Amino acid sequence: MSNLRRFIEIEPRERGHAGNRSGAIGAALTLVALFAVCSSAEAVPISLDTFYHDGPIAFSSDGSSATFTESPDVGFVFLSDAPGFGDPNVVIGGADTFLVFQFAFDEPTGNNDVFHAALLDGDTADYLDPAFELFVTSSGSGQYEFDLSGLSGRSLGVQFELAPNLGDSLFSSTLTVSNLHLETRTPPEPVPVPEPGTLALLLAGLVAALGIRRKRPLLE
Repeated sequence: MSNLRRFIEIEPRERGHAGNRSGAIGAALTLVALFAVCSSAEAVPISLDTFYHDGPIAFSSDGSSATFTESPDVGFVFLSDAPGFGDPNVVIGGADTFLVFQFAFDEPTGNNDVFHAALLDGDTADYLDPAFELFVTSSGSGQYEFDLSGLSGRSLGVQFELAPNLGDSLFSSTLTVSNLHLETRTPPEPVPVPEPGTLALLLAGLVAALGIRRKRPLLE
């Protein structure tokens, strides 16, 4: 009988604690839903093996990466897509639009080279503006993006170069450009702000649900 009483009294209390946990989780999820900021991005890949190129460049089988190797036979190694010259990829600027790529530049000791990336004017194939150029003069890797938001409707191209600086006499630098894509980002949706009274109730419920109550000892 004692064991039966113990089971009958303990079992509802165990359920009560489980209910408290569920209440706490529910309140926490409600708060997360109220304060979460959501955004999204749509990426359109651009194949590098369709670009015009000069010098030793090896492309991956899917065209997503290109590896430049410095050569004494050419002044600089470059990869270019200029719509004004009839190249196939045309980048159009627009709001919340970015041209994104990854790079890895390896310049062994004694070399004196530069990795240069730039947006091109889609009509003239000239460099667009110094604000849309990247220069890397020592070994490094990372991701870079050109913000096209202020170029809405403009026809654009892009060029990547591995070039020697003045006085360079070694030819062992390499460069890999990969994952070039056009990315359109959707701004975060406005987050609804709860009324003070509603927020106070939610916080009070969360505190109550998370409260730890001491079990009273059971009498035999």
